[in-house]
Amino acid sequence: MKRIINYTGLLFLLLLILNSCRQDEMVAEAQQQSEKVSKFGIFSNKKEGSLARENDMHYQEGFRYLYFRYFELYPEEAPDFEDTSIPQVDFRFATHVFYEEDSTKMVFYPIVQDGKVIELLGASLNADDTYLSFFFHQDGEFKDEAIASFERKQGPDREVEDTDIEEVVIPIYRPIHQQFPGYLLANFTLPGSGGCDKFGNCSGGGGDLPSPVLPQPQVTPCEQAQTASIKATDLSNHSEFNSTKATIAGMNNGLENGAVLGDVNGHITPTSIQTGSQYSIDLQHSFSNPVADIHNHSGNTPPSPGDFYGLITANNKYTTYTTRYVINPNGTVYALVVTNPAAMNAFLQQFPPSQPDPNVPPTFPQPLFNEWDDISFYNNDNKEMALAFMLDKYNTGIALTKMDGNGNFKKLNVSTNTSNGNTKYNITQCP
Repeated sequence: MKRIINYTGLLFLLLLILNSCRQDEMVAEAQQQSEKVSKFGIFSNKKEGSLARENDMHYQEGFRYLYFRYFELYPEEAPDFEDTSIPQVDFRFATHVFYEEDSTKMVFYPIVQDGKVIELLGASLNADDTYLSFFFHQDGEFKDEAIASFERKQGPDREVEDTDIEEVVIPIYRPIHQQFPGYLLANFTLPGSGGCDKFGNCSGGGGDLPSPVLPQPQVTPCEQAQTASIKATDLSNHSEFNSTKATIAGMNNGLENGAVLGDVNGHITPTSIQTGSQYSIDLQHSFSNPVADIHNHSGNTPPSPGDFYGLITANNKYTTYTTRYVINPNGTVYALVVTNPAAMNAFLQQFPPSQPDPNVPPTFPQPLFNEWDDISFYNNDNKEMALAFMLDKYNTGIALTKMDGNGNFKKLNVSTNTSNGNTKYNITQCP
């Protein structure tokens, strides 16, 4: 069986910082407690059955192991490893180890799509085994030669055992270590030497593979919503979106009107305009790949809790259905976007919607409804602020974005400041 790893998942591992620990056996016992060095034990374990061996292949295996381990610990971030139609990392092959002048070790793996090598994933470990990163190599002679070498090795019907890594020698000058800061999405800092036993191989011994425990990525709300916001912006630039939006905005019937947008053979296609009631609409479609919907509010109000729960329902039926646009009479355009389906469904399980009257849209359950209503009421009926706050506070996996003056959807953030028992809310938009 082939083992291939999805390319999109790399973005969660770029500039990955991990720490375990190992005591320095060459110092006195009194110094050991204050001079512990944070290291990757899997690269220095010398006992039988460990990754380290007489040759350098343990670096290739160590990098691969840490990659696998990340997705074992965070399955909600794991991409679809079985989808061969998208770029993936093929860990069955790796270059030999390159050494920089500062003793940094580097290994490269092929990224493939449709049977062709299209990119390189680099992995590096510094001289004292305390800093590890994954990166993309810049274009150049080495990259061209490495891609060609991987393609020659793989061949059209090449099979390699699932657990094996076949080394590919690149017969030109070693590469320059390149990291693109624009790809940085996750930064991990683990506890110090006091948590040694959590990460395995703390003293360099033991024969089993370690199990480093990674903390949750410290990603800002703006970073978390960036991909979905860009997607909402791109979709809003389609002529079909704008013609549908203009039609809805011009109806002026005092009711909610809307349409669903589907991807039909690569083309964005809207349904016919549908009309609901004054405060709700139940949009229907027959698309296999719906991507979004758009409807108006008769007043100048943001998406409602009912719109929020409706997007959850739509996304659970069709994973491609990730965006809900709401347009106001004053020209304001909002978009609810799915940023984390796993978090979204965890929220849904804990806080299912409340809908006592089937003729009234669903809303937050008590006491969330009271909290949302209070924030709005005590801030001049600012429902925009209230919803943005609730979506973030309860880690709903959905973000409220708003079109800015340049036509880009940017996430809305709410900060709070409490003084003398009074909480002030401030709403801003991501840059």
